[in-house]
Amino acid sequence: MKLIPLIAALFLILFVTGDASAQTETRSLRVPKGVSTINFKGWVAEARKTYDLNLRPGQKVKLSVTSGNGNVFFEAYYYPPDEENGTPLNVEKTKEWTGELPKAVRYSVDVFSTDPKITNYTLTIQIVK
Repeated sequence: MKLIPLIAALFLILFVTGDASAQTETRSLRVPKGVSTINFKGWVAEARKTYDLNLRPGQKVKLSVTSGNGNVFFEAYYYPPDEENGTPLNVEKTKEWTGELPKAVRYSVDVFSTDPKITNYTLTIQIVK
């Protein structure tokens, strides 16, 4: 009799969480006032990691990602006012991009790896003067 609630609880946990390796994680990154560069260390395997960037239109920024095995890349997006989908800032699958941010309500970076193994990386966001 006690086994049924346990099985139901395990089923609920598995059903709600699903396959964690295929999910996208989103996190917000901010460059504090007076700071020109931040380095964010993370890891990635099969899923993309999405970072919302707290940046302003007109800022010139340099985005780059480095990893020990060289298999980590990113794609950067901006979201114009009144548009739901992001527009790419850079070419697909790159390790570095520098440019002036267009008018948008949101900016994001998707970090991903071409290696299914867990890979550590450093994402660098630099405000260029």
